[in-house]
Amino acid sequence: MKSANEIFELYEQGVSQLRMQGVYEKTARNYDFFEGRQWEGLISNGYNPPVENVIKQIVKHKYNTISMQDIEIIFTSSENGSEQITKLLNEFMEQFWEEKKMYSQMWKVNKACHIAGDSYLYFYDKGIGGKSDVDCQLVDNTNIYFEDEREPDIQKQKYIIISQRFNVEDIKKIALANGIDELEVDLIVSDEEAETKNKPFYDNSKNKKVTGLLYLYMENDQLHYIKCVRNVIYEKENTKLSLYPIAKLICNEKKGSARGIGEVEPLINNQIEINKTLWRRSECIKNSAFPYKVVNETAVANTEDLKKAGATIKVRGNIQDVGNIVKYIAPSYIGNDAKEFSDELIMMTKELNNSGDGATGQIDPTKASGAAVQAVTQQANVSSSEQMAAYKQFVEDVGYIFLNFVKTYNPDGVSIVTSDGVKIVKPSDIENVKLKINISQATPFNKWAVESELKSLFQAGLITFEEFVNSLDENAMIPKNKLLKILENRNEAVQKDEIIKKLIEVISKYEMNDVSKITTEENNFKLPNNEGEIKNV
Repeated sequence: MKSANEIFELYEQGVSQLRMQGVYEKTARNYDFFEGRQWEGLISNGYNPPVENVIKQIVKHKYNTISMQDIEIIFTSSENGSEQITKLLNEFMEQFWEEKKMYSQMWKVNKACHIAGDSYLYFYDKGIGGKSDVDCQLVDNTNIYFEDEREPDIQKQKYIIISQRFNVEDIKKIALANGIDELEVDLIVSDEEAETKNKPFYDNSKNKKVTGLLYLYMENDQLHYIKCVRNVIYEKENTKLSLYPIAKLICNEKKGSARGIGEVEPLINNQIEINKTLWRRSECIKNSAFPYKVVNETAVANTEDLKKAGATIKVRGNIQDVGNIVKYIAPSYIGNDAKEFSDELIMMTKELNNSGDGATGQIDPTKASGAAVQAVTQQANVSSSEQMAAYKQFVEDVGYIFLNFVKTYNPDGVSIVTSDGVKIVKPSDIENVKLKINISQATPFNKWAVESELKSLFQAGLITFEEFVNSLDENAMIPKNKLLKILENRNEAVQKDEIIKKLIEVISKYEMNDVSKITTEENNFKLPNNEGEIKNV
């Protein structure tokens, strides 16, 4: 087992590699440009140059397109009689997804990936008293270090290090709770490592912080971890997991690297030129688009009043022509070349990155059929197919990591709460379970297109109203729950009519003293307790 100092040496080697690759600098610059700090470092004497943040429009469109997909992890098995097991696991996954707010996590990891190039979700068990409770946290690309920076497959790494800043007192409490000697605990002191942070998230808090490392490594096909600060190991464990519990999402692959390239970096040069052109136009307008006043100061007694509206101008001596005292230089004509170049550069930048008006929704869907709108939006997203495939693989990795936790941390079986009570699934039941990922588009245009087609089928009489309502998605633009309520009320009304009709038939037979014609079913006929209106009838 490695010591704390040996782990820190590996960590410092990783820091050096990322610094040589420019990861810290590029990531900070990417966030600066995405968040609008595009004149960072400019000495402007208080003047703030204009910014037209094209990068943010393009990048937000791209990661929103990916994040808005409906994701479904479905467990399957080829074993006979395993349908009930996979059904329970699917229900358990849905509960986990909702409880841990995984949809929100997916948005965050997608955003970080598109800005920085790669981002990660680290899963861990925070259960207490032997009860498993899987959770996850987002890890920035500047806080994770691989043994081999050229190997893109996380599961082939010999070790992985995750760094994080902690409050010194919190780490001391954990160390004491784990039985670490007080002399060693006293070695846990504050340090400074600002170079690995993304601007502008500098740690300006008064609380003393220390860099903590999570060292993950495989031994005998089982995952071990060590948590340490410099000089002190304060926690270690054999998790018995068979996978690194880290899912990686890369925006664009970088040849021969475990890292990725984001959407911001290739756009920076164009963004700088757009801002410079906008600044030049602004300066040109200030210098040429307004009239200049020319004054003969020797002939004007109160030059300070020239700027005041309606003020009287006092002149010295005998003045024959006022025009010889004050004149205006007419504004110069400013051509449209600069504006046309700026507009063309912006449009070209958007179009080349598949974020033009059509892709970002600047079209009228009411002027086309649902199928046409769907075809246009799908065609516009063709360039994102690589990112979509990476996202699908990322979600699949999350599913297998979750399954690994379920099998490892629940040796006696996992308890799954269902509508039929608590069910137990044993590790042996899920040995051959596989999973597949279903991803469907859930953009407003696609929802509108699907619902338009369903409406057309309903209006043509090809489907019933009940079939129309049941075909709607849960997150449809038409409020499905309200339509279901209407169906429920209609069914109740039909049920009441049938009961009243039946009741009238029975009463009629009694009134006619034709008891012999009353069937056993009619004789045992009872009114529902909640049918107050029918009882009155």
